[in-house]
Amino acid sequence: MNFSDSTTTPLTVENGTGIGTDWFNTGADRAMVVGARASNKNEEGYTRLFYQETPDIAINESYFTLSAADQAKTLTSVTFETFAGDRTSIFAFSGESTSALASADFNSSGQVNADDLSLWKTGYGMSTGAGRINGDADADADVDGADFLLWQRQYTGAASAPAVTAVPEPCVFAMAIFPLAILACTRRLETGTRLGGG
Repeated sequence: MNFSDSTTTPLTVENGTGIGTDWFNTGADRAMVVGARASNKNEEGYTRLFYQETPDIAINESYFTLSAADQAKTLTSVTFETFAGDRTSIFAFSGESTSALASADFNSSGQVNADDLSLWKTGYGMSTGAGRINGDADADADVDGADFLLWQRQYTGAASAPAVTAVPEPCVFAMAIFPLAILACTRRLETGTRLGGG
């Protein structure tokens, strides 16, 4: 990462994590399931395309939290380098301010709730390369019980309170039925008296 004050900060994606993972990946680093690809094979002279469909094909993502010093700087450019392995394609690069967000707000929704717990469960057990989106609340690049404890302490609940519906009080309802029952009995008695005296 290159900043306006001519300083640079290298960020390394560990092999097998994030964008350093093959796109046949069912782990927590998946950003979006692609589901299919068109490829060619060297034994065919790279002249024929083959269509392959599988839910294992996905685009992966890597997250980094900048130091406080770097967050105060102006980012001017980003340079990507591949040091080992096969080819890498970068489809998107974005950033967000995390200072106003709780560290356990893993999906950046502004609230710490069950959705964040779900992300923690998915990422639980990652020992390296984890980011906030994976459930890393204490920024130590892994997802463990300490991150769950922070989620628990910061839990705010659902995004909105459930709608309140007016329900009649049971005692009022019973009191309304009681006079109707007396009235019905009275009418029966009056009818019986008239019929008996006729």
